[in-house]
Amino acid sequence: MLSNIIQDPLIAAALFSDLQFGKEFHQMSKQSAAQGLDCELEIFRNDLQKATDLIVQLYGALDHARITPAKTRMEIASLFDEPFVEEPQPMGAILREVENKIFANSTLYLSPRFFGYINSGGNQASILGELLAFKSFRA
Repeated sequence: MLSNIIQDPLIAAALFSDLQFGKEFHQMSKQSAAQGLDCELEIFRNDLQKATDLIVQLYGALDHARITPAKTRMEIASLFDEPFVEEPQPMGAILREVENKIFANSTLYLSPRFFGYINSGGNQASILGELLAFKSFRA
């Protein structure tokens, strides 16, 4: 089974430098891709930082961001109508897809301007949580 994350630190470093995807990416061997999901700690640290920056950027824009997507459900679905990726992808490309396809087209429930009702789960923990939240609100 192939990993979707590049494992070769030299290739990953070249790709994560925000350069255009060059021939280094296409020369990556299937053997290096099949090493698993773990990578060098420094690459992991950089990936975590990039993901953190993306989330902080999302939270930073909440006061002005549109709460509901501007696209229709069909338009959003078409963004994901593509073949499954068979080759490993650099983390930078994955994060750009998350930003452009998911974050840009999500309902921002986490916005302070979102006043919609969100159903709780039907399990016992949810019922107790709702009860405690309701009681503390009314106290």
